[in-house]
Order: sequence, then structure tokens, then C-alpha cells
Amino acid sequence: MNRSELLRPSLTRATPARAPYSQQVHFLASFFGGPFAALALAAINGERLGRWRRDAPWVLLGLLVYLALEVALLQTEAGRALLQQLDVWVGQGAHGLVVRVYALGCFVVFMLRHRREQAACDLVGLTRPAGLGPGIGLILGGFVLSYLLRTVLA
Repeated sequence: MNRSELLRPSLTRATPARAPYSQQVHFLASFFGGPFAALALAAINGERLGRWRRDAPWVLLGLLVYLALEVALLQTEAGRALLQQLDVWVGQGAHGLVVRVYALGCFVVFMLRHRREQAACDLVGLTRPAGLGPGIGLILGGFVLSYLLRTVLA
């Protein structure tokens, strides 16, 4: 074995992690696209950071909780009564408010889970991918999927 082989790092990844989409893109996609967009972008960022296996259970849990929330709000008497009461308190659109708050909660969970990697990307000056196209696509996709889910459950 020669010296160059001894100095070569042996614990590096086969494929280096790529820079994730920015927190601003994730926030806007979550706010306007809802939980589907928030969880999809969290999964995409997890894959880009090379931590998909650690994030997949959290993404699936977030999806299951969202589906359970929608079923509880739209299919149960207590959920419908809660939405009616929220409509009285905050005006029409209480269901959208509840879903948007949940989506922002998903954003916060993954913001905290990815904070070290996001800070490291900023520290070393990695160029973030352009988020406009994927962000708009996720917003539209999240809106359509949420609409279809509400249509099926209503």
C-alpha cells in the first residue's frame, strides 16, 4: 500500500449530499400548498441531504396525522361541530385555517430536524437550488391533493 492510499478518506459517502431548498421556499410551500406540499418538500430536502431514511418515518407520520385530522374534521359529528364553532369565532374558512396551521407545524418540525444541515450549507456557502419552479409545483400539487381529499371525505 502506498502513501496516497493511506491519506485517502475512507469514510466519505459515495454520493455527496446536495444543498437543500431554503427554509423560505419550504415556508411558502407549506403556507400556500398545505400539508402535502410541506411534507413533500421535507422529503425532497431529506433526500438531498442524504438523510431520507431518518426523515421517512416522520414524513409518513405527518401524512397519517393529516389524513386522520381530515377524517376527524369532516367525517365525525364532533369534528363538524368544532368546525362550525371555529367558523363562529374566526369567520368562514376555519377548516382552511386549521389545515394551514398544521402545515406550518410540519414546516417547523422539519426546520428543526434539518437545522444543522441548513446552517452547514450556509456556512460553507453552498448554492441553493432555485426554488421557484418546484415551489409553485408543490403549491399547486398540494392544493389539488387537499381539494381532492376534502371532496372524497365530504
